[in-house]
Amino acid sequence: MVQFVGGGDSRAWPGVIVDPSAASFQVELRNRGFWVIDANNSVDDGIRRVSAMLNRKKLRINRQGCPNGVKEMQTYAWADKRAEKTGKEQPLKSHDHYPDAVRYIIQTRIGDWRLAE
Repeated sequence: MVQFVGGGDSRAWPGVIVDPSAASFQVELRNRGFWVIDANNSVDDGIRRVSAMLNRKKLRINRQGCPNGVKEMQTYAWADKRAEKTGKEQPLKSHDHYPDAVRYIIQTRIGDWRLAE
């Protein structure tokens, strides 16, 4: 992570949003001087918020700068069989790192006022 953010003083970063279930990763980041923020990882609300921001053009993805992220957003899929069994729609856990990261950021840092029309 230190190499990824370009070294230097990790305290200069505004924080690293991390899935709350990644406890050991959070401990390691804190030990290296990073400010760790627990992500709001609510799936259904997060997907709705990301979708709303994309539809209202309040969230844009740079196609040239992030081609793999664009691919992952386009291939985000739902587990149809799981929905039939449980009665609840859930996304497939495949090629979902970028969509999850976007969802974490929006759920954790973007206020409801940004979604108002």
